[in-house]
Amino acid sequence: MRAPAGGAGVQVVGDHPIPEILQGAPAGCNDKVSGVLVPFGLTAKICEHDGTGKTGWGLCRTFPPGGQYVGNDLNDRGTSFWVSDQVMSFYFTSADDEVPPALNGGVFYEGTTDGNGKFRVELGLNTDWYTKSYEYSLPTWCAHPDVWESTKNNNAQWGYSVSGGVLKITLQVKPRLPFGANSWVGVGVRCKA
Repeated sequence: MRAPAGGAGVQVVGDHPIPEILQGAPAGCNDKVSGVLVPFGLTAKICEHDGTGKTGWGLCRTFPPGGQYVGNDLNDRGTSFWVSDQVMSFYFTSADDEVPPALNGGVFYEGTTDGNGKFRVELGLNTDWYTKSYEYSLPTWCAHPDVWESTKNNNAQWGYSVSGGVLKITLQVKPRLPFGANSWVGVGVRCKA
């Protein structure tokens, strides 16, 4: 299953990793989404419910540019979908990416945006910090983006740089202590013409 979300270029997919041969889109995407493809310049948001009743929106997650899995807790549960071209959002929390405190290691993945660039996401883990780094080739119309902190809690930090047409964002959170509060940080990016 592959279908546009809001007609703005973001695609939701029923399989993740996203297959090379894509399936046709059914009439709706309700409770069928496993992955999302977001072109550079856009952000997608998926929520578990429709915002009515006692449950409200339920679990919601925002996705920056690239192809991503929606997460085990939102897999095949998305009901509401939004696309924004006003800002790209990047978010990292110790609640979603918990690992045993003694684990050290890392992983990265690379991909292409909507044909005009590429990105690289690195996830590094150690006993002191969790680190997630995003690297995007910027289109010429976005050579000097605005970057700002949109949310932060507890032990978290972030930084960014733009060099040679590449935007690099680094988000870091401290591991959550047993029964302690989560740490998170969110960063917004807006391209300027």
